Amino acid sequence: MKINANRFKSFFLAVVLSATAPIAMAVSVNEADITTATSQPNGVVLGGDGNIWFTEEAASKIGRVNPSTGEVTNEFATLTANAGPTGITSLDGFVWFTEQTANRIARINSLGVVEEFPTNITDAAPNAIAPGPGGFLYFTDSGASTLGRVDASTGAVTLVSNVTLSSPAGIVKGPDDKMWISESGSHRISRFDPVSGVLTRFPLTSGSSPAGIAVGPDNFIWFTMPGRNRVGKIDPNNSNAITEYSAGISSGSRPNQITTGSDGNLWYTTLGGGRIARVTTSGGIVEFTSGITGANELRGIASDAATNALFFASAANRIGKVTNLTDIPTTIRFESDPFKVSEDCGEATIKVIRDGDTGTAVSVDFATSDLTAKVGDDDYEATSGQLNFGVGVASQTFTVKIKSGGGVESVEDVRLSLLNATGGAVISTPSATLQIFDGARLDNEGFGDTCDSVKLGGCALKTRKGFDPVLPLLVLLAGGWLARRGARARPTK
Repeated sequence: MKINANRFKSFFLAVVLSATAPIAMAVSVNEADITTATSQPNGVVLGGDGNIWFTEEAASKIGRVNPSTGEVTNEFATLTANAGPTGITSLDGFVWFTEQTANRIARINSLGVVEEFPTNITDAAPNAIAPGPGGFLYFTDSGASTLGRVDASTGAVTLVSNVTLSSPAGIVKGPDDKMWISESGSHRISRFDPVSGVLTRFPLTSGSSPAGIAVGPDNFIWFTMPGRNRVGKIDPNNSNAITEYSAGISSGSRPNQITTGSDGNLWYTTLGGGRIARVTTSGGIVEFTSGITGANELRGIASDAATNALFFASAANRIGKVTNLTDIPTTIRFESDPFKVSEDCGEATIKVIRDGDTGTAVSVDFATSDLTAKVGDDDYEATSGQLNFGVGVASQTFTVKIKSGGGVESVEDVRLSLLNATGGAVISTPSATLQIFDGARLDNEGFGDTCDSVKLGGCALKTRKGFDPVLPLLVLLAGGWLARRGARARPTK
């Protein structure tokens, strides 16, 4: 029996990749139990006193953690029973938090003394809260679908007029002194200007449901999109520039809350799979599961520069501490997933990125294998080889030859694989997909295919230029005008 070597390679790679697990590196995670059972820890923040504070939504308590040991040292009850504390932040020596069920804003000092302030907003359910400019705090309200403001000196709460929000989930002050809000219900990131009172919205891909939001070390606004299993960033100085990242995010993990770590990277928790993930400012994502209890939902996350650690809340009724943040080797990943190419382009250029230290030489093998696109059906040419990253080299590419099958076909997929990294590097995205579009077909985002050797793997997917009647009409009109003008200019016989 004759064995097709390419199909055998495809089968072998599929077996290898199916066994690939989330990366476990030097990052260390330890969890501490919360004394009160089923307390539902939620928000987490570093207080001005150097301790870590967190809300206990079901227990109506505020907990305190010793950041050096990671142990929960105290729990303080809210003044109102069943207050449902949720969001939490720190300002001017106090830890401030929202009481979603009690419709109040509250604060606690380092001695555990709690004060509460009514919002006076009808049907309010305050959730996320963050310091804003001018000594005020701003909070989102999921009940009244609005925005509130708190005077930090007096605790007086006022409603921000003429602002309507759709299931607001997170809020943060940007480097532009504007308040940035994730609107989960309308799949938008919004910017509120406290000076002008103007709310500006920036739409995301449908179904994104943005949740956590934070300022990154690059001064971009970073946010999570659990609805589409992605993270994204928006440039506050060029607010139309939105970039999304998905490579390296496990299926179903659903990124949740996000913060900037003391290591100069972003870190987020997940709603599924019990994962903590690191995101570089270039979009490189590495996940960690070792030391995290089960596949529990993880919620708030905060950074402590003094201990170089992260702290997160777990649905397992625990507070987790993440250390050794910088003991992460160089990681290698695909630039995107999926890559897109038209069969008319003839080839796709696949870019591979090295994140982290570039001071040593590393390498990685690459290979293609069949998914719905088949080598045997002349859809593409199988390729494999090695990419070498010399000192200072942060990216390399390889090409995949594309064949034209003739006729209109559905989108066909090729598996792209990275394996056998050397030099101490770790592969953060072992596989990605190359989508081959028929030259005459429009994809499901409403784009067609035209070749562009610079973009998207050697081919940009743009609207195909068909017959446009406007230009020919203009030419005809211009011709008629010139003819009439010429006739008027000729002398009468």
